[in-house]
Parts: sequence; C-alpha cells; structure tokens
Amino acid sequence: DCVGGMSSMRFQFDPHQPYQTSAVEAVTDLFDGQPANADQLVTSLRLFPAQPSLMEQRELSGQRELDITTEVGAVGNNLVLNEETILSNLRHIQDRNGLEVTDDLVDGLQFDIEMETGTGKTYVYLRTAFELAQRYQFTKFIILVPSVAILEGVKTSINLMREHFRHLYPEINMNSTIYAGERAAEVRDFATATSLQFLVMTIDSLRGDKNTRIVYRTRDKLAGLRPLDYLRATRPI
Repeated sequence: DCVGGMSSMRFQFDPHQPYQTSAVEAVTDLFDGQPANADQLVTSLRLFPAQPSLMEQRELSGQRELDITTEVGAVGNNLVLNEETILSNLRHIQDRNGLEVTDDLVDGLQFDIEMETGTGKTYVYLRTAFELAQRYQFTKFIILVPSVAILEGVKTSINLMREHFRHLYPEINMNSTIYAGERAAEVRDFATATSLQFLVMTIDSLRGDKNTRIVYRTRDKLAGLRPLDYLRATRPI
C-alpha cells in the first residue's frame, strides 16, 4: 500500500500475507534441526584433527576453501546438517504443499520456490533471508539477476523495504552492496562483516573466465586473491 501526501509518500508492506509467509517457511524449514550455535560448534570441531577414515573426502575438497576462509577472516554460513536431514525436511515441505515428493536432492543444495508474477517475490526472498539470519545465523546472501535493469529494481526494492524490515527484525543489522568490477575490493567487506549482507550481482559479472571477468582475477587489494575466493569463503546462499 502507498500512503501519505505528495511530499511524503511512502509504502507500507503487510507482513501477514499467508501465501508469502508460506513461501518463506518453505525455505526456512529446509534447515529444521540446524543448531543456532553452529558457529561455535564448527569452531570447536576445527580444534581437533580430522579422522582420515571419516573426513578424507571432505578434507580433500574443502581444505583450500578452509585455508582461504581463515586467511581472509571470512564470516560465513555454517551449515552443519547432513544432506539426508535436509532431504527429509524437503519431503515434508513438498508433502504439505501438495507437491510431488522427490527421491533425492537435485544438483546438491539447489531449491526452487515458485511464485506467480505480481505476488511479491522480491519481498519474500528478502524476508526469507531475514528469517534465516534470525533462526540459523545465516547472514551471507548473493542476489543474482539477469540484467542491469532488474538489478536497479532490486536495489530500489531493498531501499523501499529497509524501514519495514527494521521494524520486523529490530535486532538484525542489514547492509546491501551492488557488485561492480571496478570496485571488486568491496567483496572483502561482504566477506568479513558479521551483519546480514546482500550482494547484488548480474549474471554477466560471472560469465566468462579470468581474461574477461574481474571476479576471476587476482587483485593486489585483496591480498593477491580473487574476488571469487572471498565470495566462496562465505559459503553464500
């Protein structure tokens, strides 16, 4: 709703639309069972050497990422649930929404929440992020858009909804950044911040290779690492 006179017009957002809260819960309930103190749990686990018989494959694939996370001081999303638990949660969500129940996760942890045009998708995914931050301390989110025009629309939406979310979640500090190659060093702030962070990027900023996209190039201002390394270190949603 839009209220106020010509000189002080502002939008009011209704936080009680059932179909919107249902869509939010379809995401947050995927991680049911994720402990709120996962950061402390992960830190404690890292104090002990991994057991090769149990952790060999994960260590081989994740050691480089862990080293970079430590090196850059990244604050990331620490998911400690196993995929079997997440799959079980997914099946419960599908069943209650009358959807076909899947046998396996598709392409890892990738999920679609589909909504009709004009139903407030931007509001829903932004609010979903706030809920994930509140419930599980997931704080790093990348919003990937197909064009500059939509990027500008997302930027405007975040600004319009900022005050609304400040009232709904007064304990959560939020910051948003628009990724630009010429300011690639700003990914350091995204990676190291402890508050809820949105980084808005276009698909074109990721297309290509190290010869065509700055995100794949090492940068002196980033301690010789790539912007992509900083983003990956946060394990973003």
